[in-house]
Amino acid sequence: MKLKHEPYTAFKRWLAGQGIIYKDVATVIGCTESTVMQKIGGASDFYANEVQAICNAFGCPMRLFFEADVA
Repeated sequence: MKLKHEPYTAFKRWLAGQGIIYKDVATVIGCTESTVMQKIGGASDFYANEVQAICNAFGCPMRLFFEADVA
């Protein structure tokens, strides 16, 4: 599978640290868990409105989606 971008590793770690599962993210952005996995894994992109919804719902720092290697 060809990646569109580097995986969102920092976001994935942040979710795990908060106890938030992919199903929770999928509910917020209106898609399936599989789609969330593809987006986080780099095979697909998050839309700007999805990033905003995730940040609003979970208090996620938006920089996790835009800065390389944020830990």
